[in-house]
Amino acid sequence: MKYAFSSRFRPVGGAIPLSTLEASGDVSCQLNSDLRICYCNPAWDRFALANNGELALSKRVLGAAIVDFVPPELIEFYTAAFAGARDAIVEFDYECSTPDLYRTFKMQILPSERPKGYTVINALNVVEKMEGKHPAFVLGPQYLTDAGFITVCSHCRRSRRVDAPDKWDWVPANLKPAQRNVSHGLCPICHAYFYGHMLPKSLDIA
Repeated sequence: MKYAFSSRFRPVGGAIPLSTLEASGDVSCQLNSDLRICYCNPAWDRFALANNGELALSKRVLGAAIVDFVPPELIEFYTAAFAGARDAIVEFDYECSTPDLYRTFKMQILPSERPKGYTVINALNVVEKMEGKHPAFVLGPQYLTDAGFITVCSHCRRSRRVDAPDKWDWVPANLKPAQRNVSHGLCPICHAYFYGHMLPKSLDIA
């Protein structure tokens, strides 16, 4: 089965010195062999605070399993990525935009033997003003389910319409901190383009 990430074989080396990660501007963490977070660098906390992610601060996530923070639709993808990183560097790009900024990141998963586990690095690739990247729609009842939830694509973060479930729109208001009633899915385009080679076609994305 083909996966939507690349693997580059490398001899498994020791862990990256913490002093190197401490000085890095890339959002990084280290995981043990059970995929539990055992270290987050200062850039991790800076990113969390800059993006209203107080619940993701290192003091709150240390000891937690990294997959606990992965949307259910992408568990299979990330499980395969970490399995592939046992003896290789795995990397892939992903979008993580804000209401105002279009951002893409490259995630690298580097295996290590001493201690056994992984270093995960998220490096900013692109940051541009959101204007022109997505046609903007305003928040309205067409995005709210009867239970009061909004479904947002786990990859591109567009919102699914309730009145037309095959349509997904860029709604900046849905990404603001005050909007807490959010569930996750995968829009048809992201499912097909980024994850179609490995996620089942029967996945409910509409």
